[in-house]
This record gives sequence, C-alpha cells and structure tokens, in this order.
Amino acid sequence: MVAMGAGIEYLILSTGQETHGLVILAVTSFFVVNEGLSILENCAQIGLPIPPVLFNALEKLNKEPMGKEQSLERDQQLKNLDKQELLKELELEQEQTKKDGDTKGGEEKWNK
Repeated sequence: MVAMGAGIEYLILSTGQETHGLVILAVTSFFVVNEGLSILENCAQIGLPIPPVLFNALEKLNKEPMGKEQSLERDQQLKNLDKQELLKELELEQEQTKKDGDTKGGEEKWNK
C-alpha cells in the first residue's frame, strides 16, 4: 500500500504537480494510526490499565453505523478498582522500595 502511494505520488510529480510528499505522508500516517488503535484495543482487552478517556473513545469507535456494538470488554476487576486506592498503593510501594534501597545501600557500605 505504501508502494502504491509512492507510485501515485510519482505519477502526480511526473505530470508537473508538486505534492510535497503529502501522498506518502497520508498513507503512512493512516497505517501508523491504525496500528496504534489496534495495539490500544488489544491492551484494553487483555486488561492493561488504559486511561478512561481512551477507553471511552475506543468504545465509540467500535460501534457499527447500524448501532450494534462490537465486543470490547474491559476486565471486570479493573472496572471495580478505585483510582485513589491504586495511587495510595503505588505511593506505599515506592516508599517501601526507597526504604529497601536505602537499607541495602547502607549494608553494602559496611560490607566493603
């Protein structure tokens, strides 16, 4: 497809029109965005945490024009998690890791 876009751009250039690389840019941008959305959908389906704004956008994108929805389900456990609790747990883990790092650093100084 990219080669076909390059061919079309070459044909336009051969007629004397300047494209400034817009045809190839459009084709490659389409594929990059398409793959990015696919990766984001896969992350949501396997349960990786993604921002709610992106998840809602994916839900809207997966609606068919006739109103039927395709299946894009988020892990039920992730729906029930409280974000504030997650942030507190993350802070506690970071503090614990920092304390563990400080104690190990001190032990290494004494062991040398």
